[in-house]
Amino acid sequence: MQRFGAVYEDFQKARLGCEEAALMLGCSVRHFLRLRERYDDGGVERLRDGRVGRVARRMRRLRGLHSCTVSGMRGLTCGISTSLRCVSTG
Repeated sequence: MQRFGAVYEDFQKARLGCEEAALMLGCSVRHFLRLRERYDDGGVERLRDGRVGRVARRMRRLRGLHSCTVSGMRGLTCGISTSLRCVSTG
């Protein structure tokens, strides 16, 4: 999104329309409009993808399920699947 500032400036000065700006950035018109709103709210920093560096929701759920619990049948089993067994250290 390094080029966004220059393209957006041309858009504001009516040198480019939404379609041309989106084409120059390689995105859809709707995405350009979303970027424009985010840029107006917080500048270039707001354009940064907030998902980068975050753990996916699915992975957070799996990590939570991986804790071992005592089952009534045979010792320790993992919460992911009953076919998996946890190793007991004591």
